[in-house]
Amino acid sequence: MKILFSIISGVLLFMLLICGMIAQNSQKAIGKSVAVLNFSLLLPVTGSLLISNTHERWIATAGGYFYFIGINFVILALMHFATEYCKNSGTGHKIPHFVYAFLGLDTLQLLLNPFLAMLSA
Repeated sequence: MKILFSIISGVLLFMLLICGMIAQNSQKAIGKSVAVLNFSLLLPVTGSLLISNTHERWIATAGGYFYFIGINFVILALMHFATEYCKNSGTGHKIPHFVYAFLGLDTLQLLLNPFLAMLSA
């Protein structure tokens, strides 16, 4: 089952990369947003792949950090995509600044967590 998951994840990573490159070269208004969304999905999928295919604790821990930091990027990319997609309808809302602050602080604490864990040990 692990091998099947690895193969599917590898194909998914390859397809996300290809679709991201195609979207980046698109002439459509939301092409860049779609590309950023595709590229942001690479990090959590890679993290899941690392977690599921290792017996080493430090590799699985690194995969967990990749996954959670990647999810922050996915949330931001989804919000940016939704903003770009809905730009010509409604009142033209923008992403609130507190969302950037929250995601930035969450990413910062995830990046500092290994170092802070060493201090408390």
